[in-house]
Amino acid sequence: MKTILSRKGFDSQNGGIPSPILHENGEYKFLPLPIPFEDGIKFSEVLLLKDKTALDIINELNPNLKLKSEYCHLDPDLIKHNLLHRSNDWKPSFGQINQAQVHLSNEGISENDLFLFFGWFKFAEIVKGKINFSKEKNQEYPNGFHAIFGYLQVDKVFPVNNKNNIENWLTNHPHIKYKIKDNLDNNTIYTAKDYFTFDKSINLKSVFMLITMLIKTNQILV
Repeated sequence: MKTILSRKGFDSQNGGIPSPILHENGEYKFLPLPIPFEDGIKFSEVLLLKDKTALDIINELNPNLKLKSEYCHLDPDLIKHNLLHRSNDWKPSFGQINQAQVHLSNEGISENDLFLFFGWFKFAEIVKGKINFSKEKNQEYPNGFHAIFGYLQVDKVFPVNNKNNIENWLTNHPHIKYKIKDNLDNNTIYTAKDYFTFDKSINLKSVFMLITMLIKTNQILV
């Protein structure tokens, strides 16, 4: 099983603010903000909380922030309730193109390999119905920090230019539906397994110690 670190979501160039983490009912809830894009689904359509869209959260965290676009690139797409009216066949998925996909292809990324998605985050809290960055909880890292917020263990790999093999529920994926689809040379979508599995001979503690080191030193694989 190969492990791939992939940085996603808002950063200093794409979005300009960290994504928030809420601490509710004893659990931390990561709310990764998808990057602005020229074509795609609107921020106002991405439901990150039951009563707040991505646009609501961005406006509450920084009312003066000017987004490059009203559209965003929801990829990786990991949580079903982030969008309404999903197909019953929907599964988490992730698309790649260009040099990033060349690297994955050269490494032979396939079934059972593991993507770990990380991004720039800060702790947040809801006060009087609005989400704000927490001054108290961010004292140690006032500029935010990097954290792993999701994963995808590969089930199937779909080259987008091989349309005969694309499953129907994938037709709404941003790597198929929007302008990014025009890059057909190596446009590829990875879909998730229903359940996480791993080789019991793998020392997971050592794997995650290595991942932590890579993130801290910015030695990112993808």
